[in-house]
Amino acid sequence: MNVFNLQKSMALANADLTQTARKRLQPSDMVGGDFLPANRFDIRRYQLPTGKAYGQWTVTGPSYLRENGAIKYPMVPVVCSCGTTTNVNYHAMTGGSSFRCILCARKAVSATMRKSKSRA
Repeated sequence: MNVFNLQKSMALANADLTQTARKRLQPSDMVGGDFLPANRFDIRRYQLPTGKAYGQWTVTGPSYLRENGAIKYPMVPVVCSCGTTTNVNYHAMTGGSSFRCILCARKAVSATMRKSKSRA
């Protein structure tokens, strides 16, 4: 294969790739009127209304990205009902695996332990 044929085949492969990528975009991929590439992480998808409660957490501000090398985590600033302020992973909070701070969790566990000791 000569150089000209190689360049031509590479150009055809690139053109085919861009057409394939265009076909994959759906109207549901639009965020704010813009199409976003599939490999781009957009924080606008993870925004929650300020003041909304999830368990004992209450959202206090806009979400942001926490980067750990190549991995990006959407984080949400929150305050617990006891007053503890921290940042919680968006997926953990909305999925239900994080619904209160560690202090409230310890209080709940110690109260449960006291009840079980009094029954024994």
